[in-house]
Amino acid sequence: MPISGYIVIPKKGTVDNLIAQLNQREDVEVGIRNQKGFALVAATIDDREAKAFGKDLEQWETVESATLVYHNFEDTVTQAATSV
Repeated sequence: MPISGYIVIPKKGTVDNLIAQLNQREDVEVGIRNQKGFALVAATIDDREAKAFGKDLEQWETVESATLVYHNFEDTVTQAATSV
């Protein structure tokens, strides 16, 4: 299960709405918030879903920017190797 960490900068006046939308997702955890934005961690099923989540997040109307700052896919590689 890949884990991806983002720094999200919302568009002006949208932070509360954006965090509420993200908190509805089971695969996302919103972390520390400051005056510019917040940290977000997403746990996805595989790398394909992780990439899709990042691309989708960048397209949300309420998101100014979403920067991937951490991605761990180690266990995905291990799972693929052990399932062969």
